Amino acid sequence: MSEADYTLIASGTVSFEDSATISGNLHNGPLTAIHYAGVVGLVLLYALMIAAAIHSVRCARRCRGTPLFPVAVFLATQLMWKPIHYTLLFGSYEIEPTEYMFLVGLLSLVWRMSERTPPSMAPAATERPFSRNNGGTRVSA
Repeated sequence: MSEADYTLIASGTVSFEDSATISGNLHNGPLTAIHYAGVVGLVLLYALMIAAAIHSVRCARRCRGTPLFPVAVFLATQLMWKPIHYTLLFGSYEIEPTEYMFLVGLLSLVWRMSERTPPSMAPAATERPFSRNNGGTRVSA
């Protein structure tokens, strides 16, 4: 935004819609993506979002039964919700792609950690503790 545009907006003589158009802050993800990166950038961003959402669901399924499951579900929820939020509610091309790439990086980290995590962290079967009814002797399970 140039100094002349800023002066025009600060003067208050233009409407809110005109000031949003001049500044490029349209409160719409696809329109701001087209404004900054063009149609090709918008298509590439949506390809990243769709691929990451699919991969996040696979990662959550893979991590089921491991300590990484809550993290994988959290990331899957974020990566599936962000495209909807970006398209329908509020999106800003200045912020969203960097946040999305950070979440994809975390998802990649969880995926790699799941390759090294044992499949189950269930406690091993142990003897039952003392009780009043067994006369102070241990009872095996």
